[in-house]
Amino acid sequence: LPIWQFLEQARQINSWDQVLIGNADKILKLNTEVEEIKANQQRLENELDFILAQQSDLEEMLQSLEETAKSQDVSSFAQHTDQERQRTYQLA
Repeated sequence: LPIWQFLEQARQINSWDQVLIGNADKILKLNTEVEEIKANQQRLENELDFILAQQSDLEEMLQSLEETAKSQDVSSFAQHTDQERQRTYQLA
């Protein structure tokens, strides 16, 4: 094998080696970014679960309030509203 051929092959192998090293760095960076995205996604899913639980609790409370309001006498509700309005005016 002539020396010039050996040097050409060594240069080519070195070039490929540099490409592999560069790609390995890119893969590591992408892996880090994917792990961060997974952590963010999990945090968002946990927050969404919390929000959904709060929404469910609020819907239950609202339903209870609506049932209470329906069962109360409309005139007593209106009277109470008038009294609250008068108190608000007096405070102002």
